[in-house]
Parts: sequence; structure tokens; C-alpha cells
Amino acid sequence: MGSQFDPAHVVDAIEQSGIRGITGRHAADNRPKDIPAGWSEEMMRHHFFDDAETALAALEDCVHRFNGRADGRIRCWVNIEGKEPCSLELHVGARALAERLGSARPIIWRPLSKRPAYARKTTAPGRYQEFGRRVGWEGTW
Repeated sequence: MGSQFDPAHVVDAIEQSGIRGITGRHAADNRPKDIPAGWSEEMMRHHFFDDAETALAALEDCVHRFNGRADGRIRCWVNIEGKEPCSLELHVGARALAERLGSARPIIWRPLSKRPAYARKTTAPGRYQEFGRRVGWEGTW
């Protein structure tokens, strides 16, 4: 379970309950022009960073603070929000950061052919594959 801002409360709950868990904070740096329905300006400030460098620093801090807590039962990953809310610099930087820290960097993508039919209808063919090629992720999603 992650957090849009600070997963400290999640880490404390995992630690106290005795379970294993993976957490992390989310980061994005491509703020939309208009605030999405249901979001507040405060949520936008917690979620979107001014640039990739600032986002990556926050992600690194989060991994250093929480990864390995509770005698190793807690893992902290480098989490970014996905394709549109993140710049290419943040995608590439998150991958490098995760590799450097020995962490994971989850992203939920599937090739178009493996998506449910309803998702295939709403996504331009090749869009995800082209983005993956640009950032060097062939075969990893």
C-alpha cells in the first residue's frame, strides 16, 4: 500500500501488525492544467512535483527512510504515477534510482494485446510500446 504523500502511517501499521508489506510514496511531475474533479489544491501540491529532480529526491528519501524496517519485513519501492502524469525524465530517472538503490520500480502497463477488450478500444495502438521503446523498457512490461 502506498501513499500520495508520506507512507509513514502505513509503515507504522505494517510494523505493529507483524505482517510483511511493500509501500512507497507516489510521484509525478506533469501537473495537469486543471485540477481533476474530487481533488483539492493541497492534494495537487502533495502529488505533483515541480520537476523530475525534486520528485526523484523525495522518492529516494522515502526508500532510505522505510526500506528494510521491521527487521526487513517492510520494503519501499520507487513509485511513479504512470505514463501521462510523469515526464520522460522522471520515468528514466526512477528506473535508474530503483536500480541504484536495489529497489523495485512498479508500473502497471500491459501490451495492448494483453489488455481487456474495453481497454483496447480506448487506447491508441502502439502508444505504450512506443513510449516503452523511448525509455528502454522493451520486454519489461
